[in-house]
Amino acid sequence: SFVGMFPASRPRYLVFVMLDEPKGIKETFNYSTAGWTEALDIAGKQDHPLIVSAAYSGLGHAYLYKGEYAPADASYQNALAVATKSGFRGHVAEAHVGICELYFQMKSYDLCRQHAQEALAIGETIRKKDIQLKASAYLAVLMVRDGLFVEGVQRLRGIMADARDYGDPQSILIAERLLGQALAEHAPTEAGRNDGRSTLDRALVFAKDKEVAYEIQWIKRLLAGSS
Repeated sequence: SFVGMFPASRPRYLVFVMLDEPKGIKETFNYSTAGWTEALDIAGKQDHPLIVSAAYSGLGHAYLYKGEYAPADASYQNALAVATKSGFRGHVAEAHVGICELYFQMKSYDLCRQHAQEALAIGETIRKKDIQLKASAYLAVLMVRDGLFVEGVQRLRGIMADARDYGDPQSILIAERLLGQALAEHAPTEAGRNDGRSTLDRALVFAKDKEVAYEIQWIKRLLAGSS
């Protein structure tokens, strides 16, 4: 079954759908869970832009997790277009974060920075803390990649502390993963690189506890590459 409510910030509508014995197909990556069998299908049948934008973002996450960057980009861009046209700035910012993450995985760092800056600006305007944390974390890790190791790591540690205080699991995971990656890949000493691997280990435990499948896979890959 699938239950969805919208808008998330001030719920007015609830959708409940139940499908008897669903079967995974190619288009759902052989998954048969409700998010694949019903949520996206419902979104395609609705005119409400909040649902459509959220569905496109979810599809973007799925393609990104599978490493299929072109359809991930197309899905995120669709989410961004729908949210922008409808004036849902929170969803616009979320789409920018998704695109930023995509370009970071693709090593297109200038484009990642551009979308992180867009997300941060919107997040500050609408005072959406989780958006600010996620975007700031990517900007900080890009500082590390640009050679500002000490400054970038300090910012990441501060962002991670803020994320823990705020209590948003996704923000915590992104900040901790990026901090671990920055240390493991760029620390000038073995002790620093070991600190990075320990940070990734903690992030992996947290991701498993929160059952965030794509973060689990990314962190495992980072650990395998840093060993």
